[in-house]
Amino acid sequence: MALNFTEQFDMSGYVAVVTGGGTGLGSYMATSLAKNGAKVYITGRRAEVLTKLAESFQGPGSIIPLPMDVTDEESIKKGVQVVTEKEGKLDILINNAGTNTSPSQPDFPAKGMEYFSQGKLPYELETFEGWNYLFKLNTLAPFFVTTAFMDLLIKGAVGKGKKTSVVINISSNSTALKVAFPAGSVSYPITKAALEHMTTFMAGDLAQRKIPVRVVALAPGVFPSEGLSDALLEEYKDKAFPGFLSPAPLLRWGKPEELALSANYLVANEYVNGTVLRLDGGFSLVNL
Repeated sequence: MALNFTEQFDMSGYVAVVTGGGTGLGSYMATSLAKNGAKVYITGRRAEVLTKLAESFQGPGSIIPLPMDVTDEESIKKGVQVVTEKEGKLDILINNAGTNTSPSQPDFPAKGMEYFSQGKLPYELETFEGWNYLFKLNTLAPFFVTTAFMDLLIKGAVGKGKKTSVVINISSNSTALKVAFPAGSVSYPITKAALEHMTTFMAGDLAQRKIPVRVVALAPGVFPSEGLSDALLEEYKDKAFPGFLSPAPLLRWGKPEELALSANYLVANEYVNGTVLRLDGGFSLVNL
């Protein structure tokens, strides 16, 4: 029994795709996989953001920009074609691309906070367009991206012998809460709850069919990202967010390396399948 985990966390020879991998949570996970030897394709719609991260990275693995819109079927097909031609397999797929507000409502966060301060329900701020956008990006896209890459994931598993490939869906600790964060659409936790159900359903379906691809979910709490200002993070690190009972018990937000370690664990541990790993420092425990 080997308890030195250097070998288990070695991703040398692995090929990964991280959607929304150019910034925030996606960049933390992509960088960590590459630092442990993987060749990581990061996708997104802003090519310059992807290129910036790829060019700033220093081995031992590599980060490769792959412009791809996960809500566009043709764009997904082109992304799959690139990975097929260059690699012929895929070992890791992280469905990270997502959002808590629609780009058609850039003022939603400010208005949501304003409504909360006035004791008003923000439901009237919600729109069909906004809900459709969030479901398309947060729930539908992970399903269709996973389906599109499935053949490559199977080839990745077969190439490793008795091992499996893995799909990691990035959910949110908001699925365990009964109150929506006022600066985001109430549809956000609903889309992520659907993603978690899809995770367990797909994991079971593949397992029953003896397809060597695991499907798991990682449900992080608050980590530094593009969607959260430094001022907001600083203000609420040791006091409750509006509408909630308590701050996280650790009185701090998550660190990038803690998120990356959790993703690497889900990749490395072959015995984990269909699991939703909640990573929020206990925030959801004290804000049920």
